Amino acid sequence: MNAPLSRKLRLSTAGAAAIAVACALVVAGPAVAQQSNGVVPEDVLAGAGNRSVQGRQAISNYLMSGNPRPQEIASRAVVAINSLQRSGNFSDPAQLIAAADRIAQVATPALCPPKIMKTFVDPGFSLPPNARGFDFGPRDSRAMPGFQKVSPGDNRLRGGQPRALQRPGNNSLLSDGVVGLNKFVTPMENGTHRVLLFTDDIGSEETYLSPLGGKVIVNGREVALGDHPPEEWLPQAVLATPGSNPTVTRNEVNGINVNEQRGGALMVEVEVTNGQLEIELIPPGGGSQDRQTYMVGAMVEPVTDAPAFGRHLDASEAVLDTEECLELEADITTALADLLEEVEPAAGPELELLDLPEPVVEDGDSASPA
Repeated sequence: MNAPLSRKLRLSTAGAAAIAVACALVVAGPAVAQQSNGVVPEDVLAGAGNRSVQGRQAISNYLMSGNPRPQEIASRAVVAINSLQRSGNFSDPAQLIAAADRIAQVATPALCPPKIMKTFVDPGFSLPPNARGFDFGPRDSRAMPGFQKVSPGDNRLRGGQPRALQRPGNNSLLSDGVVGLNKFVTPMENGTHRVLLFTDDIGSEETYLSPLGGKVIVNGREVALGDHPPEEWLPQAVLATPGSNPTVTRNEVNGINVNEQRGGALMVEVEVTNGQLEIELIPPGGGSQDRQTYMVGAMVEPVTDAPAFGRHLDASEAVLDTEECLELEADITTALADLLEEVEPAAGPELELLDLPEPVVEDGDSASPA
């Protein structure tokens, strides 16, 4: 079933804005060939019907449990939207549409978010001239050349109870870090930047499941990670000096076995407009002692510069491209549109006519999908 690039939909004002965003991304050819017939938990349907944080979390837990592939997330969202009307929980058509919209709002950002990638740091790496680097760890540990040391007590660390950790290792970026990091705020030049957040598999139970937290927020951009242990990190990225062209094979970088390092990195692109970069790591469970974050470093570089971080080996196969992501969003949008067509006659004068814009497709060639 092909979906047009633009369409006119009638919908309640409660759901108009977000559905417009979703519909603006519709492309031809839905990617979910067969929908699951599974039963949607009652707390998910109830959560869609209210505006509470707990309700949104119930939707997120349903969509993201078991670290599903993007296709499964889209399928679950479609099933949940289709289940709303059958549930009998919504006598008001406007409330029904708003509930479906809330499911879509949770699902669409989760389809193709940036992912943590296994990362090898080339021993010959040097910080590019326009990049800024931050090496987290104890005050007396050796910082990565060109990187600023950030330790507990630094006024750029906000909230939480961060503590430094150091372990044996030859790589000064990966061999130390800060456990329990909540927020890092630092001055930064305005513009669009690639932000790399580095972590490491230290074999600790408290940091194992979600080393960068269940959610990362960088200058307002949210990245939902959920449980994301090292065995689910995407293979394999390399941090190397731009133009150095490291020799990369399936198991080695410049002759060094990639398994000698256990680092991981998340890359996001963000706008800095107020001269400040703000990174927030939100652990699942609200930061209980058994679920802590662990960050070893961060690097920020202008998007106009050649990237120092690139994916290699099997990583490209594990990341959906932009068109595939848009096709999954189209499946969710189609479910919303079908629901609108069913309830529209009963909705009365509360509904308004909305002209949807043409889709805007971003370049999908970055190291992690945006």
